[in-house]
Amino acid sequence: MVLKSYLYNFLSFIRCLTLYRLYNFLLINFSYILSVITKRYYLWGKPWSVSVEPTTFCNLKCVECPSGQNSLKRQNGSISIELYEKILKQIESHTFYLNMYFQGEPFLHHDFLKMVKIAKEKNIYVSTSTNGHFLTDKIAKETVLSGLNRLIVSLDGINQQTYEQYRKGGNFNRIIQGINSLVSAKKQLNKRNPYIILQFIVFSTNENQVDEVKKLGKKLGVDEVQIKTAQINDNQNINSLLPIE
Repeated sequence: MVLKSYLYNFLSFIRCLTLYRLYNFLLINFSYILSVITKRYYLWGKPWSVSVEPTTFCNLKCVECPSGQNSLKRQNGSISIELYEKILKQIESHTFYLNMYFQGEPFLHHDFLKMVKIAKEKNIYVSTSTNGHFLTDKIAKETVLSGLNRLIVSLDGINQQTYEQYRKGGNFNRIIQGINSLVSAKKQLNKRNPYIILQFIVFSTNENQVDEVKKLGKKLGVDEVQIKTAQINDNQNINSLLPIE
């Protein structure tokens, strides 16, 4: 079942290729290889992958997150639909992968799923990441219907006690309910998208729960469980956050 979901997700990615997008993709990679071999600078083609940050705002106060800690060195805000559509118009001929997240929580943007639909109308593969707190039954259904291809849900613990040590202000049970709503919506609507990834960032506080989160992911019915290393921005937190093993 996991392999079947992975293959379907891969095919969804391939289906977003047009002849020009494929040509552009090969051109970029060829120029990179040529640059490595000749040790000279070549850059041909245009970006086949683009990242758009829907918003910088977040509902959590994660320890090492610039958004959560309010330490961004740029102005907070959310992208307008007008600017978003202008960007897509400029890239749609050559771009076939759109990454829609960075520092903020995408589902806090009131037009987020509308933006996903706009990209899908242009046959672009769309991926995003969420802390999972806004996946109500209604939003879960709308997410599935939007055509979103891949959704990463962050869950760095198998219970509230462990989870909240890093995800300050988070609610473990709410995320579990959100994942259940999403998996249920996919079944009810007979859809395979989005490809759901349960992401577990390993810290010293949860490194003993890796095996258990894999079991949890299987129980919840997600498509994949990803174990990720921590990114530490503040040296003061290295000893307290980095895993021992």
